[in-house]
Amino acid sequence: MIVGYNLSLEDPSAMLVGLCMINTVDFKERKLTEFGVKGKWPVWGKPQSIHVDNGKDFRSRTVIDGCE
Repeated sequence: MIVGYNLSLEDPSAMLVGLCMINTVDFKERKLTEFGVKGKWPVWGKPQSIHVDNGKDFRSRTVIDGCE
């Protein structure tokens, strides 16, 4: 199950990773209502682990500090 996302045409950055993480930990009801989706997305909260590729946006000090 996808627990968070951020869709953007901008270049990868720590800020976009942060926006995805906000979406990951937040309750999803408001987002479902905003998009007119009738359903449940029962995942929220701080993840136990995060798996990413080796992109420099994921290895930035800002992202590492934010996840800690």
